[in-house]
Amino acid sequence: AVVGVRAVGDADGGAEGVAPGVVDPKDRLVAVLARLHRVADDLGVAESLPNHAVVVSAYMADVSTASSAFCAAPCKGRIIEVGSCLYAAITTANDAITVEINGTAVTGAAFTITQSGSAAGDVDSATPSALNAVNKGDTIEFVNDGASDTTAPAMFYAVILKDI
Repeated sequence: AVVGVRAVGDADGGAEGVAPGVVDPKDRLVAVLARLHRVADDLGVAESLPNHAVVVSAYMADVSTASSAFCAAPCKGRIIEVGSCLYAAITTANDAITVEINGTAVTGAAFTITQSGSAAGDVDSATPSALNAVNKGDTIEFVNDGASDTTAPAMFYAVILKDI
């Protein structure tokens, strides 16, 4: 089943609490989930996705400050996608994001939150290629260089394909 982006809006065309013309981050999350289904199709696991994939997330209060956001792996498996969703635009420079499992860098999991044209709801992602195995309780860390300006929260996510 393909998940679509739902239209949420009030009389002004904006979602409740979101300015007109700005995409509600909740709607962007629906779009991320739709992308998850496309990745699952590419991997040939779409039929088992609801039972064999989990999404974990970590909140960062400001991507314009060098910092990390953490979450724990709820199961044994491998990370098949990582990404972020901005809550506000960033300015001046891009932010470089790397991902680590228990302090070890995940190969192919680095991505950039691009400053040019950024806005609330922007999603950036990467597909890890190695060193992406997790065990239940492992720490997944999203490391941000904080190169941008303007206070901008973000939600980071990792899609874990469970070992069965």
